[in-house]
Amino acid sequence: MVCRDNITQFNYSMAKTNDSKPNGYALSRAWFDFAFENQGMVSGNHGCMFLWFLEKNNRMGWAKQFGAPRDETMAAVGITSFNTYRKIFSDLVEWGFINVIKESKNQYTAHIIALSKNDQPLIQALDSALIQAQGKHEYQHSSGTDTDSVAIIKPINKETIKPQTKKPISGKTTFSPPTHIDLCNYFYEKSNDSKWTDHDCNFQAQKFIDFYSSKNWMVGKNKMANWKSAASGWINRSLENISKKSAEEKPQKGFQAAMDMYNKLKI
Repeated sequence: MVCRDNITQFNYSMAKTNDSKPNGYALSRAWFDFAFENQGMVSGNHGCMFLWFLEKNNRMGWAKQFGAPRDETMAAVGITSFNTYRKIFSDLVEWGFINVIKESKNQYTAHIIALSKNDQPLIQALDSALIQAQGKHEYQHSSGTDTDSVAIIKPINKETIKPQTKKPISGKTTFSPPTHIDLCNYFYEKSNDSKWTDHDCNFQAQKFIDFYSSKNWMVGKNKMANWKSAASGWINRSLENISKKSAEEKPQKGFQAAMDMYNKLKI
């Protein structure tokens, strides 16, 4: 157990843009600030898992909270041991990088998490750490009997480079088909209503993509405008089909039982 008072806290406030929304570049830069300040405690798995959560949150439009299924996270990070996954995840929570909104009840449900909003100032910046390290480390390679040294190049520009966003033409929004992960996340969020497991969500997400891809993402005669509305309708139709199938199977089972009894008596 690591005492949080003894480590540099994640500087979430430095990772926000002027409109108070987090920025992926700034968030990843803040992670490496933290890693430099806590060398020996942070492993590659910590970085991979946190950067995966950033990537996933970015794909969801920086939602305040989102689902983090265990199997999906382990696959993204390349972890095969559940104990390793649990330790890395717990460390990120304890260090203040993520907050657990709702814990997973079993292996078929996902953690609901959020990026932490820790406004503690960073004690030392990454640039300072690099400047201090520059005089201590050199990259050396040999060529015959001569030895050449190449110094580490430190970053000079401290300002975050903001990505340029394309403005919509004539106020029209362009539809972008959802990715498999987008659909899985949406189905996970609705799993309380649909009672779908992680496997069901993955399976239905692929069916949704295959179905609408074959129709060029058309709903009737119109181009799909909101894939979440279509996904909600997909869930409702799936549940209706299950209910109809169950209703049709019950009389059939009763009839089959009667026929079995008749055949036994006949014998």
